[in-house]
Amino acid sequence: MLGQLLLGPQQSKLIDALVGPSGNRGGQPLRIQWGWGELQEFDGDWSGTGFEMRFKTSMMRGGVSSGHAAFVCGAMDEMISNAQEHSRADCFAVATYEVTKSFWMFSVTDFGIGIPDRIRENRRHRGLKDLDAISAALEHGVSTYQEEERGMGYSQVFRALADRAARLRIRSGCGLLEWEGFVNGVGEQQLSPKPRRGGTHVRAAAKLPL
Repeated sequence: MLGQLLLGPQQSKLIDALVGPSGNRGGQPLRIQWGWGELQEFDGDWSGTGFEMRFKTSMMRGGVSSGHAAFVCGAMDEMISNAQEHSRADCFAVATYEVTKSFWMFSVTDFGIGIPDRIRENRRHRGLKDLDAISAALEHGVSTYQEEERGMGYSQVFRALADRAARLRIRSGCGLLEWEGFVNGVGEQQLSPKPRRGGTHVRAAAKLPL
C-alpha cells in the first residue's frame, strides 16, 4: 500500500517495490481500491508538477473542504521543503499520498542525515539522544541553526495537523514518534526506541470526511 515506506539505501528498489518496475515517477495518479494514490520523486524544484493539486482534488472528492484540503497540501509542501533543505541527501525525497473513502494520508521520506544528527549540529543540542532530538524538533524555536527562533517548521505544522485530528508519525535515527491528534486538541505524543535507519520518514493521516 502506498505510504508504508521503509527507509533504506537503495531508493530505486524501494520505489520499484511500491509501484512496480515500470515506475510512476512524476506520472499520473494511481487508481487504487476506493480512491486515488500517487508516488512522486522530488529532486530540486518540484513546483509545477501538479502533484499537490491532484492530492487536493482527491481529498475534496472524499468530502474535505477546499480550505482544509489546501491546508493539508501546505503541510505536505512544508515537509517536502524540509526534506530538500535539511536532509543533505545526494539523491531525492519521495512523497506519496493516498485518499480512500475513509481517510487521507501523505508521507514524505528522504535518505539523508536524519533529524537527530541534523538537530545535534546546533551546539545547543549537541548532547541530545535520538529520541530527545526528535521530540525537540517539534518544540517551537528549536532549530538546526544557531539562531533558535528559526525552528518553526515541524512544530507549527505538526501541531496544526494534530489540532485537526491527524495521526502523525516521524521515524528517524533510532527513534519513532507517534502523535494522536484530536479536533481542537493536539492530543498525545509517544516516543519509542527503534533500530537505526538512515534518513527521515514523516507521515500524516486523518479520517474522512473532516
